[in-house]
Amino acid sequence: MQRQIVSLVKKNKFFCFMGYKAKELRIRISMLLFSFKRVDPGKVVFATFNGRFNDNCFPVAKKLHETDNSIQIIWGYKDKKYISDFPDYIKPVKYNSLAFFREMCTASSWVYNFTVPQGTIKRKNQFYIQLWHGDRAIKTIANEARKSNKHYSASTSGRKIYENELCDLVYAGSKTFVDYWSRSTGYSGKFKIVGTPRCDCLVDNSADPHAIKKSLNIRDDVSVLLYAPTFRDHCSREKVTSDIDLHSVLETLKAKYNKEWICLKRSHSGSSLSTLNQDSPSDCIIDMSTYRDICDLLIISDMLITDYSSTAGDFALTNKPVILYQDDIDEYLDKDRSFAWDPESLPFFVAYNMNELKELIMGLTDEKIIDNSRKIQDFYQMIETGKAAQDVVDEIIRHQKSITGKVCS
Repeated sequence: MQRQIVSLVKKNKFFCFMGYKAKELRIRISMLLFSFKRVDPGKVVFATFNGRFNDNCFPVAKKLHETDNSIQIIWGYKDKKYISDFPDYIKPVKYNSLAFFREMCTASSWVYNFTVPQGTIKRKNQFYIQLWHGDRAIKTIANEARKSNKHYSASTSGRKIYENELCDLVYAGSKTFVDYWSRSTGYSGKFKIVGTPRCDCLVDNSADPHAIKKSLNIRDDVSVLLYAPTFRDHCSREKVTSDIDLHSVLETLKAKYNKEWICLKRSHSGSSLSTLNQDSPSDCIIDMSTYRDICDLLIISDMLITDYSSTAGDFALTNKPVILYQDDIDEYLDKDRSFAWDPESLPFFVAYNMNELKELIMGLTDEKIIDNSRKIQDFYQMIETGKAAQDVVDEIIRHQKSITGKVCS
């Protein structure tokens, strides 16, 4: 019942407008309550859009603790069931609670992978770093999405984006992201194009795929397909339905490569995932939707199938095949988002139905895969140094020292 009410509200422009205004007032009042407290140089607040210990913020928090374990790390969680994911050095605080706003008002640095809510107040000596969760975009976001889709425009009526007023530094892993982020949010500040922290592990070879597979009870001699579509706005992110037949895809992969394959199926945060013949009994399709961090799954996967997710661009860094399966493209463009780029210019392998998908898989060669990965990297003008997390940590510590009178030379 609650989800149905939320869904109805999101379709009403007036209710959405009033909801955002009420939220803005509550946040502004909450932060003003703590505006007299001292900013603590040794405190950093992290927040991810799903509240979990993952994405770009995860490797930064880990590296920050390794660099200086005296720094207090606060994390805004959204669901208590995931608190067990946090290591001991993290202090989880309920996101958007009064306690969270107290931490925001007194931390020297904020690190987000989504936009701060409207009503947020940044004080003198506070430093805000943006680590957006989708560097290699396919779909539009924020202001660009509002212009192109009436459904998204209605559900975000009354929403304001404060990045240009509050953000001090945005990290990017591709040159195209600078233009994409600027036109989507109105941001005109400083960028650092050194990489996305979550992709460090895809380029620096620091992760052990064998250990990850072992932890998931997957044999080393088994190849892995990752199926990870993005959310849908028009159904309030509740369900993604696709006619993709993952059993048939696995049979095609086994026939082509003459070896055993399994599929890890992962829905976007906050969504459920429905696929063709999903109720067929099978040990070869494993639901990984609640798994903490998709980066582990990218590391062990031999192929990725997604639809409109920026994960496709990330996976191209592995030089393994990535395919966009867009069986609902007309509905998606009508009810959800437009593309951030001319669809004809996107270099991805694309299939619109199961026959095209199977033909595409059977036609793959090592040369085609490597060439396509290069084209994707060139299209986005990717720059991934493998040291993005360390660079963010360096910025945090530099700011910390600057407000304690120990400015780095």
